[in-house]
Order: sequence, then C-alpha cells, then structure tokens
Amino acid sequence: MNSIIDESDDEPLLYIGSMRNDHKFCSQYYLEIISCSIICMFIATIITGGIFFEKQLLLSPTFNKGCDKQSETGNSCSVHNLKTIVLISLEKPVYNKYYNFSFFYTALSKRSIITFAFATGWRWYLDDISIYDILDKTELIINGDFESGKLDEYCICDSTMDRTEVRKSTVKSGSYACYIHNFFKPIKLSQAVNTISGRNYTINFSLQSEFYFNNNQVTVYMSKAFHFNEHFLLLLLKRFIIIFLIFYII
Repeated sequence: MNSIIDESDDEPLLYIGSMRNDHKFCSQYYLEIISCSIICMFIATIITGGIFFEKQLLLSPTFNKGCDKQSETGNSCSVHNLKTIVLISLEKPVYNKYYNFSFFYTALSKRSIITFAFATGWRWYLDDISIYDILDKTELIINGDFESGKLDEYCICDSTMDRTEVRKSTVKSGSYACYIHNFFKPIKLSQAVNTISGRNYTINFSLQSEFYFNNNQVTVYMSKAFHFNEHFLLLLLKRFIIIFLIFYII
C-alpha cells in the first residue's frame, strides 16, 4: 500500500530577498505598488463616476454630458452651464391628462436652448411647445415642431433601448405629440432657437405622464447656447488637465 507523503512546508515559494539591506529596492517596489493602485483607483473612479453622472446628473441644467451633439438639421445644443434658468422641476408626474405650463423668460443671448430632461421612470407625452416673441409677436417654435412627424429640430440624448419619437396618439393639439420612453435611463430633449439678448418671451408646453411613479421626475430649463470658440477651448482645457493628471500620477 502506497503511503501519501506531504512534502509541503512553511517555506515561501517566492523569495524576494532581504528588504532590510536593500532600501532602494524596497522603496522602488512599494512605489510601483502605490502607483498601480492609484492608477487603478483613478480608472475605477472615471468608470463609476461616468455611470453615476449619466444616471443622476443628466437631469442637472449645469451638467450637459453627452448632450452637446447636433440635431438632424445641424443645430448644436451645447449649453453654457453658467447661463441657465430652470423653468420647472416636477418631482411627481402629471398623469391621466395633459397639464399646461406657461413661463416668462428674458433671453440671455442671441441663441437660446430649451431642454426637457426626464429622469429614469416611465412614459411621458410632450406637446404644444411654444416660444413666443412678445415684442415682434412671432412664434419661434410652433406646436413643438412635431407636426412634421419627425424630431429633426431636436438634439436627443437617449438610450438605444428607449424610444423618443413622435406619435399620432395621445396628442394635445394638432396631429402629433412627442413620446418619451425613459424606462432604462434618463433622456434629454433639446432645441436651439435664435433669440435677442434681453428680450422677453413666453414659453408654453404641455406634459402628461402615462403612469404614476414618484421617481418620474422632469426638469425643464432655458440655457444660453455655447459658442464654438468657448466650447472648443473648454474641451481643450479638460483634455489638458486629464493628460497632466495621468502623467503626474505615473
């Protein structure tokens, strides 16, 4: 009968050497460990922070992540974060029927952006968006520009799993309304219009949520459009800071 002999002992499988007599090696060894740990923490922070921003701060008027793209007609919706006015922030949905909202707004620049930010929740219907020039008595947006059956005038920040589209059902007036399905992630819907700085405008729109959920939040705000030069310089500064931090850590 063969016996099984355990030849294992308590000696280490890897011998590094005497740390006591090699201070230089010890310092370099721990410096590499610390550097790797910091880099890993930095990368993890970027990833988790990006997810947090995408899900939570997408509603914030001062946070425009992923929403500076153009509409189908080529209009940019990049906003100036320091020049933003919140019109309304609904903590609870308005369901069962359309509710009308009206606001008085003084333009901050020659180019303004209206944004509807919907938190993760359930379905919304949006209709009758109007921006009216009181002095010239002209409409900048008529019935939300939905009557074309498309959203070409809007910059849409949504998910491939969610749908933002115009429909003929559940309309307030006209033939079409905007349908927002925000079940998987927040959605932003923006449109840029030409305004005159200091001039007064009235803003109207109608909202209806399909179901009642306490977390079905929506924020509506007006912003000053970000000019190309400002946008370019800010992006350049952000990239410079990121590159500097990476090289500094390494």
